[in-house]
Amino acid sequence: MHPCREPDRTPKELSEEEELLRQIQNVKRSEQRAKKQLRLFIVANVLTRMWTLTYAGEHWDRDVVIADVNDWLQRLRVHLDRRFPAAYVLELHPEGHGIHVHVAMESRFIYHPDMQRLWGHGLVQYSDGNKAIKRIPGKRAKARALAGYLSKYMAKGWVDLHRPGQHRYERTQGFGVERVRRVFRTLGDALAWLDAEEGAAPVSGWHSDSSEDWTGPPCWVLTYD
Repeated sequence: MHPCREPDRTPKELSEEEELLRQIQNVKRSEQRAKKQLRLFIVANVLTRMWTLTYAGEHWDRDVVIADVNDWLQRLRVHLDRRFPAAYVLELHPEGHGIHVHVAMESRFIYHPDMQRLWGHGLVQYSDGNKAIKRIPGKRAKARALAGYLSKYMAKGWVDLHRPGQHRYERTQGFGVERVRRVFRTLGDALAWLDAEEGAAPVSGWHSDSSEDWTGPPCWVLTYD
């Protein structure tokens, strides 16, 4: 053992304050990871429409609500005769009416009375998340805005409803995030394609020239909101 170095402490030897700080940091990392995964799923599958499912009576059991929503999605698949991507988050009703559900789906016409009948537990409301999303040009840009909107619900729902080991959001299976590869003659062509594909310019960027320790081929990393 080095004579000037204090030995590392085991988790059992951490103070209560340090343990609490560690737990808070873990929660923040998990929340950021879940937000990123939700955003990638919504944008990759171009989900631009939000449906909100509410109950006629008060429902507080998270597991029962998730089972009801999954049953509704299955009935909707049969009704539409097709599989479709969807992601949803739970939220406690602000007026103390139990849990309601926000579902992100594709932009397609579905007869509202059919949605109401297939849900069968109360009301179904349709929206674009908020009025500002309607004015955003481009479906992918709309999807990004809706992803940000649902992420807020997800974070709030996690505080109110989450228990260890539970998902922060739910999504349909079989619709992963596709990795797209393209080859361009110039960097300008690549950047123009990215701007058109994302519907906006990047919010930040990094280039390998800015790192003195970089030893690989030239590399760009661009971040889109």
